[in-house]
Amino acid sequence: VMLGAVIAIERNEHLRLALVLNRVHPRTAKRLEALGLVVVLAFLLGLFPAALDHWWFEKDLTAPALDISVGWRMAGLPIGLGLMLLVVGHKLWREAARSDLLLAVATVAALGLAMWFAAP
Repeated sequence: VMLGAVIAIERNEHLRLALVLNRVHPRTAKRLEALGLVVVLAFLLGLFPAALDHWWFEKDLTAPALDISVGWRMAGLPIGLGLMLLVVGHKLWREAARSDLLLAVATVAALGLAMWFAAP
């Protein structure tokens, strides 16, 4: 499943708001695409540490039916997330204009800080 998600991101076949992107000016669509990829990147960066922790605590358990470490199965999550991070980062660097990339990073950072300070 994780490898399929990596391939979908690379081929631009992942879920996105194509309906919105098709209705706006092409320049705005490029900015929204960059924003969407930065949101995905931020989400993956948020999940990655938890995936590593989950793998770390599961690696010492043994599957009774197979007599192998559960860590082999759990390793798929951090490996898949790491591959997705690489693909999204490469896609942003390759396809997004630097000004769009900076604007998207600033927007996501500002929204993230606003949510952080709004938390109880």
